Amino acid sequence: MRPILEQAAVFPQQRIDVGQVVLAQAAPQHELMAARDVIGKITGVVDTPEKFEAHRLEMAKRVWDRMKSRDSKECRNCHNFATMDPDKQKARSQIKHEEAQEDNITCIECHKGIAHKPIHHLLEEEAQAGQ
Repeated sequence: MRPILEQAAVFPQQRIDVGQVVLAQAAPQHELMAARDVIGKITGVVDTPEKFEAHRLEMAKRVWDRMKSRDSKECRNCHNFATMDPDKQKARSQIKHEEAQEDNITCIECHKGIAHKPIHHLLEEEAQAGQ
C-alpha cells in the first residue's frame, strides 16, 4: 500500500489540494479516512487532546460503520471462524462466535473499542441523553 502523498504523485491528474496536504482520489477508503484525521489536526478540529476527546465517539462511529460495511475485513485478515479453535475459547466466547456465524454478524458489532482507548462510557452517555 502506497502512502497517500506518494499516490498523489503517481496519480497527479486526480489530486485534491487541501492546504499543505495532497490527497489522491484513487487512494483506498481507509487512507482517505486517515487523511481526514490529519486534515482535522491541521485545520484545528482535533488539534488538542481535549478536542480529540470531544470528537472521539464521532470518529469511532465512522470507523465502525466502515468496518461493518466491509464485514470487518481488518479483523478477518488474521482471524476467521474457520481457523478458530473453540476448545481454546471460554464457553461464553464459543457461544457468541457460534451465534455470530449463524446470524452473519461481523466482528465489529461485538468488539467495538477493542483496539483503542475504551469509549463504551461515551455510548452509554449518548444513549442516556437520547432518552
